[in-house]
Amino acid sequence: MSTQKIQIAFRQLKQGVYAIWIFPCVKSNSGSRIGSLFEMYQKHGGNLAYRSFQRKVDRLEMDRFVCLEKTEGGAEGNTTMVKFNDAVKKLTEYIPIFLKKHVLSNPSQG
Repeated sequence: MSTQKIQIAFRQLKQGVYAIWIFPCVKSNSGSRIGSLFEMYQKHGGNLAYRSFQRKVDRLEMDRFVCLEKTEGGAEGNTTMVKFNDAVKKLTEYIPIFLKKHVLSNPSQG
C-alpha cells in the first residue's frame, strides 16, 4: 500500500472518529446552538478547532443527518441552531445523487 493511500485512509478514519462523537451529541441535544455543542465536544476531550468542528457539522448537514438554521443579528449576534433530522432516508434519495456524480458528470462513459 502506498504512503499516499495510507495517509488518505488515516484522514478518513480521523474524520469518522470525530463524527462518531459529534453525531450522537447532536442527536441527544437537538435544537442546541453550535457553540454549545462545541463546548460539550471540548469537555469530552475533543481537540478540533471551532472552525473544523463547524465543517464536520456542515458535512452532517450535507449528508442530511442534521438541519442547520442560521440566524443573523439579534441580541446575541449570529448563531446556528443544530437539529437532528429524524426523517428516514429512502433509496430514491440516493439515486439522483449517484446519477449526478457518476453518469451525468461522465456522459461518454455511460
